[in-house]
Amino acid sequence: MEPGVLSLACLGGGALALAAGGALTWNLWREEAEVYARLHRLLAELHSSPDEERFVARAFAEFEKIFPFDFSLYLSEGDECYVGKHADALGWGRDREGVFCRELQSRVLESGSLSRGQVRRFLLQTVVGPYAVLAARWEDGGTLVFLRPSFRPFTSREERRLRFAARLLEDVLVRVRHLLEEEAETQRDALTGFLLFGPFREIGERVLRAARERGEQVSLLLLDIDFFKRFNDTYGHEMGNELLRQLAALLKGMTRKEDVLARYGGEEFLVLLPRTDHAAALRVAERLRGGVARLELPSPTPDLDPPRVTVSIGVATFPEHADDVAGLIHRADRAMYLGAKRRGRNRIASANQAPP
Repeated sequence: MEPGVLSLACLGGGALALAAGGALTWNLWREEAEVYARLHRLLAELHSSPDEERFVARAFAEFEKIFPFDFSLYLSEGDECYVGKHADALGWGRDREGVFCRELQSRVLESGSLSRGQVRRFLLQTVVGPYAVLAARWEDGGTLVFLRPSFRPFTSREERRLRFAARLLEDVLVRVRHLLEEEAETQRDALTGFLLFGPFREIGERVLRAARERGEQVSLLLLDIDFFKRFNDTYGHEMGNELLRQLAALLKGMTRKEDVLARYGGEEFLVLLPRTDHAAALRVAERLRGGVARLELPSPTPDLDPPRVTVSIGVATFPEHADDVAGLIHRADRAMYLGAKRRGRNRIASANQAPP
């Protein structure tokens, strides 16, 4: 080949390589812009209505447009496992969903195979067969996990897209939580820190909608302090407030993180128990009743004996006794008065013991 022709060929090849590199850079930028636009729209929605649960659900839906997957979940640093796309959609049954979550927590988190700030793709043999896994662990310890059958492994391009999206999503969630914390200050009772009834009802309806879709049961406890007026008359209102604070701390310490607690009126409290059937809810109610009965409060003056406190608790369950929050409260309230108060107080009572 003539030197001039060779020079032109080299020059042309370099130009093609540069063009190819430019096209690749443009495609990468376009992909990242697409991901950012999707998550930015979610953030804009949340400014008008902060709701972390809704945001996570929507984020999973947007991720599925970025790279297809069959199953997704979010693993917290603790014991929580939030499912984005459910096991029943895969055809291997919801009863194994919990087993699958626990296995992934053990294999991915406890094994230390995924460091903070890392994104990885790998194959994993699970209780339901081999799966391709694409996972991203945030700096705060939370982990996003996406799975699909092993014959469709995730690609380096999908790994890159998740790395970018996960970074954005973590930043967005920080802002969402900040908004929620600001909003929470106006939604909680100043004395106990529990939700006021309005926010409790909204959250409760969301919990019931999710339970209806998943075929799960949700229970509600209504607690009422026995002889609270007599307590205030005897020991004073400041001591009554201290009782409410200590009772709230006790309830928070004896319930799960996912349970929803609210102050309902002066001396009444509500406890919503997701994924809890009626028999289990009665056991929780009895444990709470016993805990309150053992609560020790100091006497405000030497001439008075230390106060003893008891509660009466009514228990109702969705969908057995009602299909909305108001209905559950009504059935639990009747159970409390007819099955516990009228039978001597310091008792628990099922909605089955009281007519609707």
